Amino acid sequence: MPVVNLEQKLSTFTEYWSPKIVEKFNGHDIMVVKAKGEFV
Repeated sequence: MPVVNLEQKLSTFTEYWSPKIVEKFNGHDIMVVKAKGEFV
């Protein structure tokens, strides 16, 4: 399984609150999102 550099992946987009697929694993999408402000 390849190593995913999350810092590098997050630097590829600037939009907040818009999930992005950073990897696929076992038929599933691994997504991250940039958040801005307080997250409760």
